[in-house]
Amino acid sequence: MRLLLTARDTGSALQNVAFIKNCQELGISFDFQVYSEGIGTKVFEKYDVPSIRFELNKDIDSKANYNQVEKYSEEFCPDFVLLGLSSFDYGIDELVRNICLKKGYPCGVIQDYWGYLGRYDLDKLPDTFFVLDEQAKKITEKKTQNRARCIITGSPKHEAYEKYYSEWNKIKPLESSEENKIVHIGQPSNIPGIFENFRQLTETLALVKGSFKLFLKLHPADFDNLQIYENLLKTGAFPYEILSEDLGAEPVLCQADIITTCFSSAGIDHNYLQLYANRRMGDLFYINIGKELTDFIYHVIGTSDIPGSVSGMGKTCRSRGELFSLLNRAVHGEKSNYMEAVKRNLGVRDRPSKQIFQYIQSNYQQVSDKEEI
Repeated sequence: MRLLLTARDTGSALQNVAFIKNCQELGISFDFQVYSEGIGTKVFEKYDVPSIRFELNKDIDSKANYNQVEKYSEEFCPDFVLLGLSSFDYGIDELVRNICLKKGYPCGVIQDYWGYLGRYDLDKLPDTFFVLDEQAKKITEKKTQNRARCIITGSPKHEAYEKYYSEWNKIKPLESSEENKIVHIGQPSNIPGIFENFRQLTETLALVKGSFKLFLKLHPADFDNLQIYENLLKTGAFPYEILSEDLGAEPVLCQADIITTCFSSAGIDHNYLQLYANRRMGDLFYINIGKELTDFIYHVIGTSDIPGSVSGMGKTCRSRGELFSLLNRAVHGEKSNYMEAVKRNLGVRDRPSKQIFQYIQSNYQQVSDKEEI
């Protein structure tokens, strides 16, 4: 079987890398080719997954772009294409989707956030969405007016968390003499409201009386805006540190006493780490202050309420007063029911990568049978 995989951003690349690695560990063999672009290329390089790197021009629908990618796909002739579910602009994922439509290649995507469709138009959706859970299925079907075929498989990326948790937990990337280590997980600042919500965080922390240090984990695509973040941090009069781009998120999440983010999928990462931890981990707070950001979240996932938070797997702050209250109580040692909510609500699917492969294999067999008739 020949599988083609694509990705141009961090999240989709991590899911596709996990799918490849998990299948290899399970002894599932197939020929594969990876087409990467942008930050996605760095992810494949980091995990030693060979990829063909494309640098497409801005006119994604140009004949030059199309011919360049089509040439490789025709030579490989995939039985199934596992596309990336990338954010902003257009690139290799959407271009390959167009090639799939022309060539008749069946394709799918691994959805790692409830209701997220990436940049695919409703009339050009991938054939199949491999989704986290029943909630993701319902939100995605509603958002696409039932056009999306959703298969509940769980997340390949989180499949290995149980195996690696103890290793990540031994790493101590956060150095501080303060009692509380607060970690903010950043997101691309071209998302409306991201800068504003980080400003709300720094100004609120300046009012919190207690022992803490703030660690900022910038999104890989956002280091060009480092100076803007530093300027905001300098006004806070509290200790802080900007973490290295090369530092993995999981060890950071394991050591943090408090995690804040707007709506990053790192919140889901932390849910799974808490699930497999034999201890109470830090609290998770989503900062969603202002109509600009909440409108964007609604546009992206089809609801302004983060599903994990609705289930108690994190708390959402919609005002500075609410944010201050949660941070102040957490800094002074008040324990939440976060751990209990995760244990109660987070479902774990058996071998997500194997389930996805079995679905693909079934699809491939159906195509072969039709060709033989």
